[in-house]
Amino acid sequence: MHTFPLTLTLTESPTDSALALQHYLQRHRHAPALIPVLNTDLTFISPHARSTNDFVISRVEPLRDNTFVLYYQIHYFIFNLCQDMNIEDSYATSITFAVKDGELVFDVINNERDTVDEF
Repeated sequence: MHTFPLTLTLTESPTDSALALQHYLQRHRHAPALIPVLNTDLTFISPHARSTNDFVISRVEPLRDNTFVLYYQIHYFIFNLCQDMNIEDSYATSITFAVKDGELVFDVINNERDTVDEF
């Protein structure tokens, strides 16, 4: 679990809260504490794929109680001189989070590949 401080008062309406959270995350998408939460392992695209740490917040949807889903895009690049590759693209993904005690609590799944797993 990763947390990010929430300096926002949410309403009783889950739809209004989701919209407020979407705007809040859009304004803070470059915060140093939020970047590691939003970045995900991109090696399934290419071993050379690297995030630019630029994110587009698409939408936030309420799930239940104080739990939401954040849909967003990660901009990335692939540069491989040996294969004459210089690609820029984006990857759409989502992450679940909850609002608890003035913080956003993100449900981060560690999906980084380790070469030891390949043996």
